[in-house]
Amino acid sequence: MDDKPMYEFRAFGQDLDATEGRINDLAKPEVPSEVSELYLLSAAHSDVNAKVKRGHLDIKRRMETRANFDHWKAVVKDVFPVPVKVLQMEVFPMLGVVIPDFRREEYTFEQFMDELVVPHPEIKVVNVIKQRRFYSFNHCSAEVSNVYVNGAFIKSISIESTDLEALLETRKQLDLSARENVSYTTVLKRLVGMELMPGFKY
Repeated sequence: MDDKPMYEFRAFGQDLDATEGRINDLAKPEVPSEVSELYLLSAAHSDVNAKVKRGHLDIKRRMETRANFDHWKAVVKDVFPVPVKVLQMEVFPMLGVVIPDFRREEYTFEQFMDELVVPHPEIKVVNVIKQRRFYSFNHCSAEVSNVYVNGAFIKSISIESTDLEALLETRKQLDLSARENVSYTTVLKRLVGMELMPGFKY
């Protein structure tokens, strides 16, 4: 079993058509997919990717960054209803927000959102729809996504692999070396006004 960490580079923008063309020259896409997710954002952390999708509560944490590639690890993956212990000891502490008062032993999706998340003053909920196409080449996996953030469009392209050398070569081949590596959490916080772009001056 390969237990090497998986590393990822992700870019967002309105100017990624040329990169998408290079990917299509290198490989044919697999069957496309569409998914709707609710991201849970807090001002406290950008190293945590927390979302709800298809009846699951998923949280990943950025463990390290090497050569401008991020290693993310799944730390919570629960099906609703979620036990209150998981919410109290893991979910809300990882978001870095005030832990709410719990009145149940477990929470369904609707109870979690209506009673704990939406009313919470330190959490912003963002609806994200991803139309994704996946590719494999150069010992890497690639993803090209049309992303709709509360209805607003942005494109995302990512590459990932356990092989850092292959990632470095692929990033160069796709002309992404000069671009910022940015996570979903960070770009969503920028889009909804929770975080400023790097270098922005008043």
